[in-house]
Amino acid sequence: MSDEPNGHDDDRTPVDVVLPLPAWLTIAQGELGVHELPGSTDNPRVLEYLATVGMRHEHDECPWCSAFVNWCLVTAGFAGTHRPNARSWLNYGLPLSLFGPEIGSVAVFSRPPDPAHGHVAFFLAFSGSEGVLVRGGNQGNRVCDAIYPRERLLGFRRPVRSSPP
Repeated sequence: MSDEPNGHDDDRTPVDVVLPLPAWLTIAQGELGVHELPGSTDNPRVLEYLATVGMRHEHDECPWCSAFVNWCLVTAGFAGTHRPNARSWLNYGLPLSLFGPEIGSVAVFSRPPDPAHGHVAFFLAFSGSEGVLVRGGNQGNRVCDAIYPRERLLGFRRPVRSSPP
């Protein structure tokens, strides 16, 4: 199960980001292309993401965007929500303005048609006046860069360290 951005393959072309990247975004960049495997075979890497949120007996064909964000942040030494639901990130870290996020900020989106569902990924850039370019997991069943409608954006959050450096 994935949250399809807008159904265009060209929306999921990796973006070359030149700025110094936060550690978790560099980790996410190294995961580009990781994808679900169809049928009864599971991708061990996706299962590793799912284990970060306590989903050890799940198959890779399930919602795993929050598991991916958790895995990247925890791997980089930052706190995560340790929860599988995307909207858990709305209460995480430090809130940022919808108009001034930082590269690598956690971006939380609604996921129609059910207002209780959501999607979470890392902010890369705004795409025109109506799009938000993000890097995340379970975007078209894989880790990739994708554009989501700005109207679905619920909030940006700044990650926090899990313990003092």
